[in-house]
Amino acid sequence: MQELLTTKRIIIALAILFVLFFAAGAVWYYFLRDDGSGSDDQTVTESPANSFPEGGGREPVDAGGQPGRNTDLGSVPQNLNATQGDVFQIVSDAVSGASFYNNKIRYVEKSSGNIFEVGLDGKNKTNLSNNKISGVFDAIWSRQGTRAIIKYASGDKVITMSAAITGSSTKTIILPSGTRGVAFSPKGDKIAYVLTSGDDGSVITATPENKSQVIRLKMKYSSWKILWAEDNGIYLLSSPSAYLDGFLYKITLSSGIFSKILGPYPGLLASVNNPNIIFSETNQESKSVDTLISNSSGGNIGPMPVKALPEKCVWSKKVKDIVFCASPLIMPGALYPDDWYVGKVSFGDAVVKINIASRAIISFLLPETIDATKLFLSDDETNLFFINKGDESLWKLRIP
Repeated sequence: MQELLTTKRIIIALAILFVLFFAAGAVWYYFLRDDGSGSDDQTVTESPANSFPEGGGREPVDAGGQPGRNTDLGSVPQNLNATQGDVFQIVSDAVSGASFYNNKIRYVEKSSGNIFEVGLDGKNKTNLSNNKISGVFDAIWSRQGTRAIIKYASGDKVITMSAAITGSSTKTIILPSGTRGVAFSPKGDKIAYVLTSGDDGSVITATPENKSQVIRLKMKYSSWKILWAEDNGIYLLSSPSAYLDGFLYKITLSSGIFSKILGPYPGLLASVNNPNIIFSETNQESKSVDTLISNSSGGNIGPMPVKALPEKCVWSKKVKDIVFCASPLIMPGALYPDDWYVGKVSFGDAVVKINIASRAIISFLLPETIDATKLFLSDDETNLFFINKGDESLWKLRIP
């Protein structure tokens, strides 16, 4: 009898434990787990006049889905069917930026900050300035090749200088402290820049001498890259990183309307030539980029025939649907654009001429160590120029 009672107690105890186990599971499933569908979700409402939906940060993931690891997943080869290009090094010294002018090249020498003019054969070098500044890290040129914005470090400050070339001399002025993201208008008669003040950023247009200033936008965000792609439209690209959702906006100058064009896309880069936009986003799964094309309103999105970072592209001045891009023959597995910016990875490029409308491409091989940046064209588009990211030397590619 005693044995029977003991057996019954054991059965009752197991039944109670069984019920408690499933009750606890139900409580966790319905009340405690975080599946992203709770009441804390927020919908970002875009208010173009005064707000900027920056998007959340992103953690890079490896193939196993573990956050924070930067595992190389290999390389993505591209079948570009490239022919050997007719390539020539014009300047072997480090160049911060260059432009085509009157069948010559004008460039800013990184070591001195001086502006030089040189023939397309690298000969007859002429000094057009006497700047003698060190710490030059960037130079942005007007399309006409008559003006440049030079950025250099002085102590713990960044100085932004506007330079105008007349004949064989150069006149310069210093732009306000806190100036970021400068761009020239298509005609070269105006500049747009971001002026920072604490957490605030203002987008300002002015003459290259910083006269006739107009504030176009004010908000608590200042890390804009400015793309002045059309007379009546300034495009603003948020600071690109694989860790952040990126956005592209447009300020219509005639109306003052501030509108979102693209986003959110992680690591967004863009190049605009109305009515076309080339843009790329980070593909964390393949450790590569997806390169896409859209119209100027951000619609009709489709794939590009090659992978390329849009800032390694330049648009034809003669045919709106034609673009030239430096595209890697093999894209190493990495987090783009971050790893490319800091030099963790580099490319061996071909220059690809792409017709956006017909999807036709023609490719030209560059020397295998060249990672081409800051592309620009001659007026007749028979020559394409670029700076090699590795040593910052200046090169020319003949376009047949």
